[in-house]
Amino acid sequence: MGLARAHGYGLKFQEYLQRANDETAVVIQIEHAAGVANVDAILAVPGIDAVLIGPYDLSGSLGKLGAVDDPEVQSAVATVLHSCRRHDVAAGIFAATAAEAQKHLDRGFSLLAVASDALLLGRAAVQVLEALKTRATQSHS
Repeated sequence: MGLARAHGYGLKFQEYLQRANDETAVVIQIEHAAGVANVDAILAVPGIDAVLIGPYDLSGSLGKLGAVDDPEVQSAVATVLHSCRRHDVAAGIFAATAAEAQKHLDRGFSLLAVASDALLLGRAAVQVLEALKTRATQSHS
């Protein structure tokens, strides 16, 4: 436990300790076929607030690396989602795009990790390059 922003860089450390348990969520990740196979036993552990599914790692553990829309991967995702509902645990998942995130919300996920810093920066860089390429093409015509 280091001195960090959560407790005012040490200035409010005692207050933080008094309320930390009430303000801390326990979020586990299920990113492997073995986790899916044991999801009901995992969610029977008291104190779990949410599950976050890592669909890309899960696809790899199922031998379908990157094929997150594959029926077997989607079946595994559905298994975790349904188990979360049975155990009254929030279900979360990673989504690469806003459109994908909306599909997950429509399915009943309530915790979303959307994109990543690398994805967002990469997409922005591509947009800049495309704009420059378009401008260069127009100025040479």
